[in-house]
Amino acid sequence: MPKRILTFGAFDPLHDGHRDLFAQARALGDQLHVVVARDSMIAAVKGHKASTKELDRLRAVVADPHVTTAQLGDELPEEYALLRSLYFDVLAAGYDQKPNDAGMREVLAEADQTAEVVRLRAYKPDVYKSSLLK
Repeated sequence: MPKRILTFGAFDPLHDGHRDLFAQARALGDQLHVVVARDSMIAAVKGHKASTKELDRLRAVVADPHVTTAQLGDELPEEYALLRSLYFDVLAAGYDQKPNDAGMREVLAEADQTAEVVRLRAYKPDVYKSSLLK
């Protein structure tokens, strides 16, 4: 059975830091599945509207050569329905993604998942950080 890697994020806007994250994540296994945050989730969690619409962000993520599959995430924070429905071996998290690793393991446990959590390294964080590029 192929080793499946899952990562997630807003990818708003998609930039070279995200592309490096996809490359790092894909190197951990055979297939990379990416969950792209919905516009409603960005508004709820980050407190502002997405600068790029969710379907455009999804299309950009799917176009990356390291990404095997991608889909939009849950509508509401702490819903975890999607997380429960996916099969993956490793949850690959960006260097600055929340929650911290212990928090991610807690979320995985709530979703009845036992995947390993791997924190990926930053790629030029002083240049490629979504908050700096807006």
